[in-house]
Amino acid sequence: GKYKDAQVITQRVHSKRKSILGETHPETFESLHNIAVVLNKKGNFKDAEPLYRRAFDGRKQVLGEEHPDTLSSMSYYAYCVERRRYREKRPVQVRVLKRMMQFLPRKTCG
Repeated sequence: GKYKDAQVITQRVHSKRKSILGETHPETFESLHNIAVVLNKKGNFKDAEPLYRRAFDGRKQVLGEEHPDTLSSMSYYAYCVERRRYREKRPVQVRVLKRMMQFLPRKTCG
């Protein structure tokens, strides 16, 4: 669908920027960040997380820690980490709740 197309396009843009502008150019980090955004939108937090991290680290080094682009990458990275952890924890939490429900006394109406 549209995210698959977006992923192909953002990867192509990143590859071109990297070869033309260099690996440490701010626009190269922007395109890396954009790939992570697409992966994140697809729910692929595991693959998005290291890309967000690389974009954040690169932007911090090149632009500085207080630059709006750096802060944006930091925010997206933190959100992605939280979403991945939630997704990993949720099945365990559901199992625990189901087991706990087995031991709770059942109330009857009336």
